[in-house]
Amino acid sequence: MLFYQKFKSMFFVISSRDFVVISRKIVEGDFTYAIGKSLEHPNHPPVKGVVRGDLKIGGWILEKREGGTFCIFVTWADPKGMLPKKAVNIVAGAQGKVVQQIKLLLDERKKNVNK
Repeated sequence: MLFYQKFKSMFFVISSRDFVVISRKIVEGDFTYAIGKSLEHPNHPPVKGVVRGDLKIGGWILEKREGGTFCIFVTWADPKGMLPKKAVNIVAGAQGKVVQQIKLLLDERKKNVNK
């Protein structure tokens, strides 16, 4: 699957970033792998004023277990361009909370469905 992501800058002195990513899902028994990486694609040329980032590799490893799912999230990306250390640290901290935020969202959705 091909998808385009654009992230608006959190700071006025930093350009927005975008990524064009190809991803694939692989299911092997109790494991599901969702893996992606950046690529160039003619339907998504670079946008003026937006820095094109490079997702070296990223994705999910999901293992079905009794009572739930064990999840690992991995990302290795180069946002390209000049970035202040403070901005890099903010984004890195947020990336580390992705799995937790998705769990909270799914738990909330499950509560609403069971009402």
